[in-house]
Amino acid sequence: MKRIVTLFISVILVLSVFGACGLKDKLNGTDANGKKYQKYVKGLMDGSYKGDINAYMSVCDASKEDAQSNYDNCILYYVRSILYAFGFEDYTTVPKAVVDNYTEFVKTIIKETKYSVDKGEKKDKKWFVTIHVSPMNIFTDKAMEEINAYFEDFGEKYNEETTADMTEDEYNNMVVDYLNDLLDILKKHFENREYKDEVSKELEIKVDDKTYSVDDSLWFEVDDLVFYFGEESAESSGSLSAEQ
Repeated sequence: MKRIVTLFISVILVLSVFGACGLKDKLNGTDANGKKYQKYVKGLMDGSYKGDINAYMSVCDASKEDAQSNYDNCILYYVRSILYAFGFEDYTTVPKAVVDNYTEFVKTIIKETKYSVDKGEKKDKKWFVTIHVSPMNIFTDKAMEEINAYFEDFGEKYNEETTADMTEDEYNNMVVDYLNDLLDILKKHFENREYKDEVSKELEIKVDDKTYSVDDSLWFEVDDLVFYFGEESAESSGSLSAEQ
């Protein structure tokens, strides 16, 4: 049941209204173009990473429901990423109560992401905004040491032989304990989280008659920068499912 789960996860958030939703008339009150584009980019980031729905709506042609959905999708992606790292390719097989626990954890940690947004700068008749991100690493060396030790102990305790005669309830309880134990480790080490060296990224602001936008490909690169999941591999007990 053993396989290698790489914790270097490419965090790409497919947010359909994230990059192309800025309306000119929503930002006309901002003093200068450079500040308009700064406000636009920061509003999108704050709405997605900090859960600031009002900031998102202030720069984007989105309803409150759309803005909330954007944030929820962002949170869910990170939840799915962590569960995948712990051996669950399909998060829908995980009991809802456990997913809810991970969701609350992600909501807590994502608020601690660090980034800043510069004023827009015009170059060759095009506008650019530079963002500065300090990638947050919750999988520190000490956290990984404890996680890998847990994987090893779990693999020795629960293998094909010891789980063969488990009832469905017994197996599901094992899965719940496994994921809750790993979440406890993440929570334990979160206060000692680390931030990698600041990385800067320049975003081109595309302007047409009515809207501002940023290419999705650039946002994907930003999403990759916000969290650092580590390049180290962790040996888990395998691809688990609560429905086996």
